[in-house]
Amino acid sequence: STPLYKRDLTIKQFDRDGSTVVKAWDVSGAWPKKYVAADGWNNNADEIVIESLTLAFDAFKRVT
Repeated sequence: STPLYKRDLTIKQFDRDGSTVVKAWDVSGAWPKKYVAADGWNNNADEIVIESLTLAFDAFKRVT
């Protein structure tokens, strides 16, 4: 049986206005490998914030 920490999921990339999926991948048996939080995020600032999540997985395939 699959360990409880593994999940199947779909990753979707949307167009710039966020209304249309342009690419998608089905991922099997995924779990978080690394997470990097935004450093010094200021909710009142007009800036781009980047967080990073690295996934480990058993298999994936592109579906769109």
